[in-house]
Order: sequence, then C-alpha cells, then structure tokens
Amino acid sequence: QVAFFGINNLVPCEEHMAIASLELRVNPFKKLYLSALAGMVESKDKFRDMLSDFNPDFYALGLQTAYNTALGPVKLDLHWNQVHKFGFYFSFGYDF
Repeated sequence: QVAFFGINNLVPCEEHMAIASLELRVNPFKKLYLSALAGMVESKDKFRDMLSDFNPDFYALGLQTAYNTALGPVKLDLHWNQVHKFGFYFSFGYDF
C-alpha cells in the first residue's frame, strides 16, 4: 500500500511502480498549512518498460489544508485525477 493524494481507494498495480509528486506549501498561521499538489503514478510488469513506454496510470492535481496537533496532522484534500475525476480525502495522523 502506497499513499498517493489523488486516489481514495485501493488500486491494483503491476510488479514495478513509480510515484512522483510536487507539493507547494505555505504556512499562513503557526499550525495551519495550505498546499497545492500535483503528481503521477505509473506501474508496469517490467522495470525497463517504465522508461521506454512512459504512460502514467494516474495523474492528479489537488489542494490540501492541514493542521498540526500533538497527535499528528489533521488533513483535508480536494483532488482530481483523469480516471476517478473529483474526490476528497480526510486523514488524521502521519502517512507510513
């Protein structure tokens, strides 16, 4: 299982997987963070196919707000990907 902001549920992947993401974050108040997100996921049966046949399974854009608490961050993100279209995700705690 791998955390990716643009997918809310479990998605089967091939043997090899690559994830790339970019997050631009601002901190307008002491414990509040606002982020703009962009990313992609690609999976292939063979590693060499990832380089020769680059075609992401998912690409996504999103906005996220997070608040740091003593037990970890509380996050809400709104996102879009080309397969599932729009979605949102609420989480509490750290990704691991």
